[in-house]
Amino acid sequence: MAKILSPVVKTYLLLYNVVLALGWAYVGYLGLQKWSEPDKLWTQTEVSLKIFQTAAIMEIVHAILGFTPTNVATVAFQVLSRLGTVWGVLDLAPPARVSTGVPLLLICWVVTEVIRYSYYALNLLGSAGVIAWFRYSLFIILYPLGSTGEAKSTLHCHEI
Repeated sequence: MAKILSPVVKTYLLLYNVVLALGWAYVGYLGLQKWSEPDKLWTQTEVSLKIFQTAAIMEIVHAILGFTPTNVATVAFQVLSRLGTVWGVLDLAPPARVSTGVPLLLICWVVTEVIRYSYYALNLLGSAGVIAWFRYSLFIILYPLGSTGEAKSTLHCHEI
């Protein structure tokens, strides 16, 4: 049974999800500007990518506070894994930034997050519709491709 949220929590979650959906769309827009120059993708998207990926820490807080039905351990693993890639690999290892994994993870993350946060926002309004299908179907392709991009970037961080 779905938990009934207070109007304040519902409004906060709606704003959070809309901001994150738009933020990830902006990351995608920035990435498209340098798509033909993969070695410049990190430089182009770094600040926005760090902001919007780090903002996902709030999803752990939402789960802890009971704002969402998400399992705390599951969401913590997912968020910390991504943060490890952004801050522990791409931020600290310049060779990883020019890996062929960066365009792959970037496109997968952007598509996944724009759909996911849009779904959450629309679901709060009771009108998720067709985006629910995208939310629960595209991960079959995007999850392994995104993980491959993350792995390629991680492996590339040792190259000079």
